[in-house]
Amino acid sequence: MPFNFMKFPYPVKQNLVDQMSNVDLVRVSLQSQKADNALKECGKMDVSFFKLTGEEMEKLEEFDILELFLSEAQRQVVLPDWNVEFHCCLNSNPFFSIACTHFHVRVFIESIENIRKTVGIVRKLKIGESFVPVVTVEYGEEPKILTFWNDKAAGMNSIMDCFKSNFDFMITELFIDGIDSETLRPVVNHINSTHILVINVQVGSFFSSLLDDDFKFILKNVSAIENFVCQLDLTQNFEYDGNILAKRVRINTGNWFKLHNILMSTENEEIFAYGTNFTKKDVQKFLKEWKAGKFPKLKELRLDTKCRNETVKIKGRGNTYGQVHSGYIFWMEVHDNEE
Repeated sequence: MPFNFMKFPYPVKQNLVDQMSNVDLVRVSLQSQKADNALKECGKMDVSFFKLTGEEMEKLEEFDILELFLSEAQRQVVLPDWNVEFHCCLNSNPFFSIACTHFHVRVFIESIENIRKTVGIVRKLKIGESFVPVVTVEYGEEPKILTFWNDKAAGMNSIMDCFKSNFDFMITELFIDGIDSETLRPVVNHINSTHILVINVQVGSFFSSLLDDDFKFILKNVSAIENFVCQLDLTQNFEYDGNILAKRVRINTGNWFKLHNILMSTENEEIFAYGTNFTKKDVQKFLKEWKAGKFPKLKELRLDTKCRNETVKIKGRGNTYGQVHSGYIFWMEVHDNEE
């Protein structure tokens, strides 16, 4: 933050205000309520970071954007209409990002023990009620903001708590891949226990790895409002006796996804599971349950099967019917009314 604006007499304040840019005014306004009131006395009403233009923000460093955004969000309580999204990445290099119409800032979580190995100026950033050491380093063409914590999981949880305590916060994208259990589980527990909403979840990527027990822990404790995508190539003996809490589920390597998982998926609208080995008997069992009305929300289901399925329409509960397409996949679309 800039110099102490309040130490000057009124005539000097007025002269300074007349020469300040909008960004400088925001910096002064965020010093304190007294500083903001002094700006009002000088004719600068309703000064806010959220009122800056995209062009004005482009001239700021990412650290400044982050600092001003956090301070303004804490003051305003309500986010601006900027299509603000929060992304949480839990991998070997975890980070949290804020993406919106005017900027995209990533905040990486590092262990405090690594700060001496990092080349750069150490600054302090207020996150919630804590002041966290931060170093901005050059990373290719873009700067990289590193925050340093005694514990990585505690750092990620503190960032989420900061947002959750100030405004209606939800995670737009939660990406989990190749992270150690000691960091993963406390963060997942925190998201679950504090009822933080998650819109989309992706677990794994091609050639990624995650312990079977950790994936099972994720399945039991993470739910998605919209999409849950799994790209993990799990071991042959992996088993999960439960359902996946999401509107839409996509499993790219589903050798572990069995009939009992389907029969428990009564709240999903779409399920795409590739690499499964469903038999004709499995398909018939599912269709029997579907016709009995046990999947009221289901709109589309795709499963790899061992048998060829023929094109057929199947009457369901009420006005619904299922359109099954031919091929060595079981692909059924559910419609409300047959035309």
